Amino acid sequence: EVKVAPLTLEESTELVIGLIGRDDQSIRRRAMEFAQETRGNPFLLIELIGCFDPETDSFEPLPLHEVLARKLGRLPAEAAALLEVVAVSGQGLSLEEASRTAGHSLPPMSTISRMRNERLVRLIGPEEIPLIDTYHDRVRETVLGQMDGRRCLTLHRTLADVIEAMGGGLSTKHLAALERGENEDTAPAISRVFDLAYHFDAAGVSDKARIYALLAAEQARRQSALEVAANNYALAQRNATNVGNTIRFRIAEGWGETLMLLGRYDDANQRLEGMIELVDDEEKKARIEE
Repeated sequence: EVKVAPLTLEESTELVIGLIGRDDQSIRRRAMEFAQETRGNPFLLIELIGCFDPETDSFEPLPLHEVLARKLGRLPAEAAALLEVVAVSGQGLSLEEASRTAGHSLPPMSTISRMRNERLVRLIGPEEIPLIDTYHDRVRETVLGQMDGRRCLTLHRTLADVIEAMGGGLSTKHLAALERGENEDTAPAISRVFDLAYHFDAAGVSDKARIYALLAAEQARRQSALEVAANNYALAQRNATNVGNTIRFRIAEGWGETLMLLGRYDDANQRLEGMIELVDDEEKKARIEE
C-alpha cells in the first residue's frame, strides 16, 4: 500500500488545472481555495472538483452518499454489491473473497477497473496477489452508514463463510470437540482466525464467534500481543451465554491471566472470581487458588 502525503499548494494547483482542463487566473484562484479547504487531501480535492462548474464558477454541493450513488449509477449493477462487501470487510480483501461474497464465481475485473477509475476502490499489496480496498476511509464510512442493518449482518455472515471455506477454517466436528473441551492442545493454526472471529461476531453467529475468538486470543497471547488477546477474550466471553463450564473456564482463565500480564489486576481478579465453581479438576482448582 502506498501512503500519499498531503499535496503542496503547487501540486494541488496542477491537479486542479489538469482535471478541469483550463489554466487561467480564475482557475488558479479557485485552486488555492480548494487546496486550503481540503488541506491538500487528494481524495477530497478530487471530489470537490467534481462538484465545481468552471463555466459558471459555482458549485453543486452534494453529500458524499449522493456522490457515490452517482458514481455507481455509471457502473454495472454488480458494482454496488462489490463495494458493500469491501466496506464490510473493514480492510483489504482478496479479489476472490470479495467476488465470491458478492455472488460471483470469478472476479469481474472489468467492473473492478471501472470502480477504480471512479475512485471507489483501489488495489493494494503485491501485483501478483492484490487486495481490494475502498479508495478512502470516507467511502467505507459512507457505504456502511447507508447500509441496512440486515444487509450488513448478511454480508458479514457470507464473508465469514467464504473465508472459512477458502482459508482453512475448522470443521463442524472440530468446533464441537473444542466446545466440549477436547483437543485443546491440538487446535490447528488458522491464518484468518482473527477475521473469522470478527465477522462471525458481527453476523451474530455466537457458536463460531466464540470458538474462533478464543483461538484468536490464545494465538495472540502466545505471540505476546496481549491487548489483542484481551480484546478477543472479551469477544469470546460476549458470545459465551448458555455454554458449558469447560469453555467458560477456558475463557475466564486465559482472560484473567492476560489482564494480569497487562498489569490490570482489578480487572483480572474480577474475571477470575467464581472460576473455581466451574471446575471439578483438582489441578485446575489449585491453579486458580495460586
